[in-house]
Amino acid sequence: MLKKLIFVVLAILMMTTVAFAADESDTELLNDMYNNPKNYISLGGAGSGIAIYISKSSVNVQQYSPPKYIIAVQWISVSFTRRQENGIWKDVVYADLGRNERYLYDYESKKIYAEDYDNENNPYWEYLDTKNINDPGTAGRAKSMKMASAELAFYWAYNMSFFDKPISWRFKRYMEEGKGTFDDQ
Repeated sequence: MLKKLIFVVLAILMMTTVAFAADESDTELLNDMYNNPKNYISLGGAGSGIAIYISKSSVNVQQYSPPKYIIAVQWISVSFTRRQENGIWKDVVYADLGRNERYLYDYESKKIYAEDYDNENNPYWEYLDTKNINDPGTAGRAKSMKMASAELAFYWAYNMSFFDKPISWRFKRYMEEGKGTFDDQ
């Protein structure tokens, strides 16, 4: 009897829950992510129901002057929330093109810098230290996402790893899953 009651309650809840994208541009982006999954690589979660992706097709080499390179890549944030409208719970998915992340690579010193902004919105280059890059703490997770994004952008632009081996766990996993290989140069 209790099992039937729980089943009925769950069935009613499922029928009153509707999933939809927040607006038309979100729907287009989410459809593209669904239809072209190889173009979007997850960098992980940012907490609170937010997932960060980068778009392979957005890689843009902005400076090619060896040993210095500047590459930009589009970050996409996808968030999931629940809200109630007229007594019906809806799962809402937002997709935001986010921002272009820019990276400066110094191949001679094997250092990568991420563009950041100060309080007056002036850009500067912040060194991405490879030490403790995969630290599970919040700051470490953000640095790991930036490092993975930088490694992937360089790999997609030049079909080679910037470092002798993957530094971030996400880029390492990407290579281990066979999505990329150092042998196809």
